[in-house]
Order: sequence, then C-alpha cells, then structure tokens
Amino acid sequence: MSYQIGEELKNGSLTRILRDYEPKPLPVSIIHLEGRQANAKIRSFIDLAIDRLRASPYIDHY
Repeated sequence: MSYQIGEELKNGSLTRILRDYEPKPLPVSIIHLEGRQANAKIRSFIDLAIDRLRASPYIDHY
C-alpha cells in the first residue's frame, strides 16, 4: 500500500517499476452503527482514523 512505502519512494530508496501494471487505488470504508447504540470509543476511533487518512500525503485522495 502506498502509505506503507511512501517515505521510501519520496527519499529515493525505492523506485516504482512497471507502474502501468499497478492496480487502481482501493477506497477505505468504515462501517459502524449510528444512533443511540453507537459507542463513544468507536466514534473516537473513526474520527482519528479519518483525520489520519486525510492527512497522509501517501494516500491518493479523491
């Protein structure tokens, strides 16, 4: 995944080859229960995950 090797690509220690054969980026989906039954810990995790994913320079954002 791009976020796992992003720093190495950036600093040049890894080079992409066969770029034409790379699979298309996959979306990240978070599925959870909304409403009264929603757990505050789960909501906190989801908020953290969203913030980190959006802030990552190594993830293709649409």
